Amino acid sequence: MSSQPEHMTPAELATQLTVPEETVRDYIEWGELEANHDVHITKAQVEAFERARAYHEAGHVLVARSLDWTVLEASIVLGRPGGPSSPMAPPQSSHPTGKSPEVASIEDRIRVVTCYENAAVIAAAGREAQQLGTGRYPDDRVLDGDVETIMAWARRHPELKSVGGLKALKARGAEARKLLVALDGGLERLAKRLLEKKTIRNELECELQGRA
Repeated sequence: MSSQPEHMTPAELATQLTVPEETVRDYIEWGELEANHDVHITKAQVEAFERARAYHEAGHVLVARSLDWTVLEASIVLGRPGGPSSPMAPPQSSHPTGKSPEVASIEDRIRVVTCYENAAVIAAAGREAQQLGTGRYPDDRVLDGDVETIMAWARRHPELKSVGGLKALKARGAEARKLLVALDGGLERLAKRLLEKKTIRNELECELQGRA
């Protein structure tokens, strides 16, 4: 971000990030982006904001791969459709068949629960990774997208509808954290590469194996 000015207003940063000014002000209100008197944002403050997002997305990716999920890409770009995200899917061998609970086999019901549990751990990994990398947890409002990931499974599978999203996410925090800590520097490496490249797509597998 060497070409970035030393100071920006929320409106100027929103233009640079190609997001509505309201989005920038939300991040300021939630404590995710520091600003001087909510008016002037320094280059260092923007870099800290991006670093937190890089750790967050890296956490999702690394824990997903630890659970054998396929990850298509990782991005910390706010202004793209869907915002920063890491599209992924469970392994085909454990993917539910989509049959209704009335006709689903016991094996398929187990698959549904397993995929849901893993989705919750992956969702929790962003929050835990952000704390490991920056020393603080994100505001709960930042986790709306991660909670939606969990609730999407519940909507597709009626037997899971009673499961709470944010509560489920936080309940899996310890498991996600354990997987991240076991990666021996992997979180730091992937977060650094995301900061450099913003979006990693075709070369993601190489990045995860430390070959890039």
